[in-house]
Amino acid sequence: MSSSNPEQKEAAVVIQSEYRRHRASREVNELRQQKAAVQIQSAFRGYRERKSIE
Repeated sequence: MSSSNPEQKEAAVVIQSEYRRHRASREVNELRQQKAAVQIQSAFRGYRERKSIE
């Protein structure tokens, strides 16, 4: 990439910015899924424990 071409620099900045946004969005989605899985597991463990007491 030529360092004297401002259009190329701007395009590179846009591409990098969009990639970072996409990666952050994917990480947030993974964390949400992980949190949901933990909540489901916790609810099931509670259900199973309550059933074993009966």
